[in-house]
Amino acid sequence: NIIKKILVIGQTSGGSEKIFRKVAESVGVSGDRLECYLDYFDAKKIDFEKFRNNPEYCAILLGPLPHSGKSKGEYSSIVAMLEHEPGFPRTLKLGKNGLKLTASSLQLGLSQLASEGVIK
Repeated sequence: NIIKKILVIGQTSGGSEKIFRKVAESVGVSGDRLECYLDYFDAKKIDFEKFRNNPEYCAILLGPLPHSGKSKGEYSSIVAMLEHEPGFPRTLKLGKNGLKLTASSLQLGLSQLASEGVIK
């Protein structure tokens, strides 16, 4: 049984990779499963195509990131592309009113994925 990775992409509003790994552990997810890109501009450089139909990943959690990036194609934003193109892992926007990546929004997102059975 492969332990699938969870991508965390976006600008953090207080919180570091170390803190996020502890948050994951607090909801029963190994912190080692998180693959974090916590700079606002990281999403511009990521080739999201490498995550399409990739069995190593089960989810993509999104915080604040640029609309545009090299993978968005005809879509208005990277987020829209991830949500509408087939083959991508479950994509979840973090934050209640707009994208926000904090320890608490990450905890809520991971809990939601666990309740949906996306992460085991």
